[in-house]
Amino acid sequence: MEPKGVLNFKLIWGILMVLIYLTMGVVLIFTDIFTMAKTFRIVIGVLFFLYGIIRGFSIIKFNK
Repeated sequence: MEPKGVLNFKLIWGILMVLIYLTMGVVLIFTDIFTMAKTFRIVIGVLFFLYGIIRGFSIIKFNK
């Protein structure tokens, strides 16, 4: 069993994925980089952002 304070690959990968999900959500909501209908882009962006927040809370909860 690993000590609680050790940064391992799984934790770093989880944090990286949270940052990617949050960034994708912001990019989809606030920019016109992707050529989709605006409503669809905003809905997908909100889903990415919410999923990133949920993943972030699960990492925090799991690491305590």
